[in-house]
Amino acid sequence: MRRHPSMAAPEVVKEDYRADLYSALQSEERPGSFAMTGSFKMLHTPGLELPELGPISLPLAPQQAEMMARLCSQAPFGRGEVTVYDSSIRKCLQMSPDEFKLAGPQWDAQIRQLANGAVKQGLGLPKHVKVVPQLYKQLLYEPGCFFTPHRDTEKNDGMFATLVVVLPSAHSGGELIIRHAGKDVVFDSSEETLHNVHYSAFFADCEHEIRPVTEGYRLALIYNLIAQNTAQILAPADNRSAVQNVLDAIQAWGKDADGPEKLVMPLEHQYCTKSLSFQTLKGSDIGTIDIVLQAAIAASGPRFHVYLGMLKKEEVGGGYGDDMDDMEVQDFSLELLHIIAPELGAVAFDRLPIDEEFEVLPEGALEGHEWDDEQIEEATGNEGASMERWYHHAALLLWPHANHWKIACTNSLSTAMKDTGSLAERIEGSPDSEERPDLLLALNALCGAGAKLDLSQTKALAALLVKFGDASMAQILLTKLPVSIAAQVLFPLGGRFGWTALAAAATGVFERACTPFGLADCFNLLLQLAPAIQAPGGIAPNETNRALEGVSVTSGGARSGETCTTGSSGPEGTMAGNDAEGSCGTNAEQGPADDDELERARLCARIIPLLVAKICPPPAAVPARGFYYSDPPLFSLRDTATASAFVRVLERFGADTWRPAAAALVKNQVSSALGSVPGLLSHLVGDNGLDQSEAPGGGSPKAVALARSLADALAPALIAERDPPSVVAHFFATPRLHDVETTLAPALKELAQWLGTPARLETPSFVALSGGCVKALEAKTGTRPAAPRSWALPAACACKCGECRQLVQFCLDPVRTVLQLCVAKPVKKHVQASISKCRLPVHIVGQSFNGGVNVPLICHKNGSQGAADEQALQGSGTKIAEYERDMGALAELRALGGVALQERRTNEPVVANNQGAQTGGKHVHKRARVVIDLGDD
Repeated sequence: MRRHPSMAAPEVVKEDYRADLYSALQSEERPGSFAMTGSFKMLHTPGLELPELGPISLPLAPQQAEMMARLCSQAPFGRGEVTVYDSSIRKCLQMSPDEFKLAGPQWDAQIRQLANGAVKQGLGLPKHVKVVPQLYKQLLYEPGCFFTPHRDTEKNDGMFATLVVVLPSAHSGGELIIRHAGKDVVFDSSEETLHNVHYSAFFADCEHEIRPVTEGYRLALIYNLIAQNTAQILAPADNRSAVQNVLDAIQAWGKDADGPEKLVMPLEHQYCTKSLSFQTLKGSDIGTIDIVLQAAIAASGPRFHVYLGMLKKEEVGGGYGDDMDDMEVQDFSLELLHIIAPELGAVAFDRLPIDEEFEVLPEGALEGHEWDDEQIEEATGNEGASMERWYHHAALLLWPHANHWKIACTNSLSTAMKDTGSLAERIEGSPDSEERPDLLLALNALCGAGAKLDLSQTKALAALLVKFGDASMAQILLTKLPVSIAAQVLFPLGGRFGWTALAAAATGVFERACTPFGLADCFNLLLQLAPAIQAPGGIAPNETNRALEGVSVTSGGARSGETCTTGSSGPEGTMAGNDAEGSCGTNAEQGPADDDELERARLCARIIPLLVAKICPPPAAVPARGFYYSDPPLFSLRDTATASAFVRVLERFGADTWRPAAAALVKNQVSSALGSVPGLLSHLVGDNGLDQSEAPGGGSPKAVALARSLADALAPALIAERDPPSVVAHFFATPRLHDVETTLAPALKELAQWLGTPARLETPSFVALSGGCVKALEAKTGTRPAAPRSWALPAACACKCGECRQLVQFCLDPVRTVLQLCVAKPVKKHVQASISKCRLPVHIVGQSFNGGVNVPLICHKNGSQGAADEQALQGSGTKIAEYERDMGALAELRALGGVALQERRTNEPVVANNQGAQTGGKHVHKRARVVIDLGDD
């Protein structure tokens, strides 16, 4: 739906070419063309008979054609009043009407109907004229036959045209080419079906020729067309002036960058959707469309597209009356449906929106049009009545070729992509192909429609751009695409066209990707863009580093002039770039980077300040808050993926450049999600997917630095005296997120390093947190897991068959408790006998003794529960290792608290929910959970 005309709309300047185009289309001398072609189903056969051969079958058989040729004579041609035989000008065989017979009872009537119907309309004859077809000759063209360009002479009074009826006969070549007023019509019956009759009619003074037949036989009946009921000399309409005016208007339209994409002109007559075609036009519509089609095929004119379609206008509204005049139009739409092309006949486009104020010719053409249907729905309750009305009307549709692909994308992107792919296949490997400019138009239009492309379409389009496109198209595409899809094609396009050429578009992708919830993807994309680190230790080559030097940020409290440095140091616990990894220094031993690496580095240097500024924008005035106001989401290290990606960014580009952003991310993370900070700390100093061999504690230098920054921000919140119990209790209330051994204990060690002095370690919150962790670990490690049992049992057997040897080996195995033997029933009996005779410490389970090979014999060791004991034995080693690890963590936590912790434990009761208690003599707890009673302090 579009806005109602009564709504405000920008002023539109009407171009002169629109009026010129409409005037040209209305200025035809008369409707009709100098030539027309068509075909019809052979409902009534001609009944062709030769006295010597009898009935001739159709389609024409080659054997009968050869016999007919022997009966024919050489066809002459007229030169003034003289009849001439010259095979260099005309080579053809003929029969006069007295040498053959058309015995079909309805054939003559069918030809008369054709002459006074389709032929009369196609040639634009007046309605009162009666056309009489008069059989002149039968012509047979063998391979090599032809007729050079010539004009027909008038054989009878009133003759004005010639009708050529090609009977079903297989052949190649033999095209009839008709020329008049600088235009050609080609009638190629060889490409048509053999099951129809094909015909062409043209005015007698039109030059025409028959191209050589290359294969088969072309059999045709020639009729002279006689006009009756008229004294007028009938000749082809001369619409050359109108055609040229159309071409001039189209030329001017194509130069107007702000002009309409397309123009629609309602036709004079009414048509239904099923009957609308270029062959079924009536009255003045024939002449109008003929002028357009003549202009469209003009060799020297601008290229444009011609279609027919059904305009549909629809209005909806409402009011408080019972009559349509009481209704107010609230919305309306105008679109063209069932759009057909002249060469296809089938639907070329399903629907296109039409701007009534800008794209309808002439202006106001649809005003006062009668509605096909009007419906009013009566008012109900407090709601008024509603109305809906619409109409359909056939229309001519035009647009310059420069707009074709943009309009095609509006109709169907998938079809436009398919057609573009086909076009690319045709011209691939042909750099001078005439269709290459058309392909560039198609690619440009598809790039402009990038916002509507899905991922597969985008990848296909990017592949075409890499082969045939240019940097400007790639920029348009990256600007239009959603961020998630743009990231998928950014690097193929950058590699093809260069990062310098795509700098603006690529920067825009990163700015759009930098959102509070997409920060991890943004960082990972930046790491993909970063040039490769080629030097040992992570120092990039000279040229790359120089591109990254001097990156400064002045935003949100950042220091202006901060640059990437080599080996700069900072106080412990800060994010100074004091390590070689990821620094932006230079190395004199490194050679210059190649162009791609250098362009990547320069683009990174352009993008990084923009990202930092977006993450930590300067403080702005607080806007007035409405009732439903909510603060926008903050940039933060909201999950481990974001934290890991940020660490890799710090390691790759250096810490100083990102200092303002790091401060903002840490501050926002602590303030918005206090409970997730310990998990991030554990992730950064533990398993974060990086090389953990370079720093104590397992984390990389930048990961440890970021963890310290988080600890710096977290510690004041933990030791805030205003409400210490709530902060500490938060961790113990979510044991799955903040388990002691992997989250809280590492966080406490970082906090202890930050607090430093014994006095600060005695703060109530720290003591409560560390005391709770100690209690939880003590409860978990209360009982050491039992040593694993060995299931090796003494066994010996005198039988040395394979199954008995397996039994003995199974008994001696310290781990296995279940044995399966896929053997036949006789072997099962032997195994059972061996177990009994040798007193082996195993027994057969269930009904496995019965059955054949498909039912395995299952044996358990005596005293075991089968597979359950195997699993318990395999897990005992893990339990013991976990116990040893917990004991080590407990010792570290006890050392952190010192005397203050011991005193606190005697005065502050801590109740532990000991899930590690003995249950049936087995150690069943999996994770310590703690509930702390902090009392009144």
